[in-house]
Amino acid sequence: MEYLKLALTFWVWYITILIGDAIFLGRVVHQFIIDKFWALVESTEGSINMNLPVGLLAWFVIVMMIFVFVLKSGFVTSYQTALLYGAIMGLLMYAMYDLTNLTFLKDYPVSFVIIDIIWGTFLCSMVALSMFSFQNWINKIL
Repeated sequence: MEYLKLALTFWVWYITILIGDAIFLGRVVHQFIIDKFWALVESTEGSINMNLPVGLLAWFVIVMMIFVFVLKSGFVTSYQTALLYGAIMGLLMYAMYDLTNLTFLKDYPVSFVIIDIIWGTFLCSMVALSMFSFQNWINKIL
């Protein structure tokens, strides 16, 4: 029964991050990415072509990091702590990525660094909250 709960919960987490990033990348920063990273991205008729298997793997890694280092940390005992520790995880994860890019990539836009770190902080806090909420709910019904 525990594996069923974990599997169901994982798919809720995974869907949450996929929907969140689809909205953010597909609508919010879509044109910004094309404008700032035009030499690095492949696009067709205004749509960014992405390597979907690699993207799905990256989102899987993010979800697993939140699960292992936030939900199973022992610190998350309420909705507030789920939000807090999810936000901290997102801040650190996205800051590491963006600041590394800013360190090594020529003309990496500082404006994107700021936007992406804010987004990652928000996204991971929402994923952690959905994980905690769904985990509580599934434990009550199963």
